[in-house]
Amino acid sequence: MPRRIEPFAAGSLVLLRRKAGMTQAQLGAVIGVSARQIASYEQGAHAPSPRRLRLMAQALRTSAHELAGVPAGEESLADLRRFAGLDRVDVVALLDAALPDELGRVTEWKLQAMENGRAVTAWLSQEALQEIIPALAKIYRVPVRTVRRSWFRSFPEQGYLLRAPRTADREQGQRRAGSRTWEELTRRQRAYLVACFREDQQAEKRAAGSRAAGHAPGRAAQWRRIPFTVRADPAFTGYTRIQERLRAEGWHDARLLARRCTRWRGEICCG
Repeated sequence: MPRRIEPFAAGSLVLLRRKAGMTQAQLGAVIGVSARQIASYEQGAHAPSPRRLRLMAQALRTSAHELAGVPAGEESLADLRRFAGLDRVDVVALLDAALPDELGRVTEWKLQAMENGRAVTAWLSQEALQEIIPALAKIYRVPVRTVRRSWFRSFPEQGYLLRAPRTADREQGQRRAGSRTWEELTRRQRAYLVACFREDQQAEKRAAGSRAAGHAPGRAAQWRRIPFTVRADPAFTGYTRIQERLRAEGWHDARLLARRCTRWRGEICCG
């Protein structure tokens, strides 16, 4: 049976082969196929196996990424395996040996499901991913963050499982860093941030109230949008909620706003 066509930039192969000064027969001899098979690759009728893709990249002094037409940083989980020159059978054996028995046996079906974006029930936990992702990175000879990005690209709904586990030292370090940042702010800056935070909490309450009443509040990007100021005279438009909070706490500079409004009115009248 013919192999399922994998992502492959047939046009790039033609250009890279000619640039390397190789004929189809010469390239075929290096990777172990006939000149006719190379022609089939160049016509886009077939894609090379992972092992032959890697050999081809070495022969042409390029990368598997360029031959496959996949930009670095945008690899799928299947791409990472192919670029490492491995078939699924190879990865199944290596991954099964690397993972603890509690995660069950690794099968070709599980690996294929994962590469096709279908969640594997046995791997739906943070503990499982903490074992699987580093193991795949070692097998594919890439950084752990590369596999993590590819996993998130295939399973965006599992993003919460990919977060680094919280530890007492990590949380304490984050609190210290946050405290230092807060201390570096002026009192005015702190007041503005607190006002924004409180208004955001009120926006969440209003959205929750809408949902409880059976009304859709819309996208969070909409109801979380908090206008800080309005480019108009407050005598006509009033103040925004942020400005009202700052005025109540004595931080809102009404004189500065009045000067700006005078300038805006001048622009409207004279512009």
